[in-house]
Amino acid sequence: MKAKEKKLSVFEETIMRFLDEKASKDVAFLCKYANHKKSIEECCRYICQEVRKTGRQGFADEEIFGMAIHYFDEEDIKVSEDINCKVVVNREIQLTEEEKAKLAEEARKEVEEEEKNKVKAKIRADQEKEAKRKAEEEKRRKEKLAEDEKDGMLFSFDD
Repeated sequence: MKAKEKKLSVFEETIMRFLDEKASKDVAFLCKYANHKKSIEECCRYICQEVRKTGRQGFADEEIFGMAIHYFDEEDIKVSEDINCKVVVNREIQLTEEEKAKLAEEARKEVEEEEKNKVKAKIRADQEKEAKRKAEEEKRRKEKLAEDEKDGMLFSFDD
């Protein structure tokens, strides 16, 4: 209803849907909502401006929608021209059965790959441990052989 020609952001669309619904049920609000001096874009800038003033980063839907209603209820609200902020909108995403199956397959492959990587890492760790053990054993054998040679033994038999 209040959208201009440009494509609205998800935030603007969410606010507009809420206000359209409210206006369809509340004739008094409908008159205020129809004010040609106000817009969804400016309403959203107003909300961002008010949010910034609080210093908070999370809000209940009711708080944000309340700010939108307040913007249209009040005639003399001043809104900054340029508000630079990032808005995250909670929304439910409806997936098709095909999309769900594809995501499940991707998740299964990801888990499979992680498990393979864990097994490979364990094998590498075991191999490194075994190589270290053998190197230590070889070092001890060479030290024993060197010691035996000092003692004048010609032969050394390992068990």
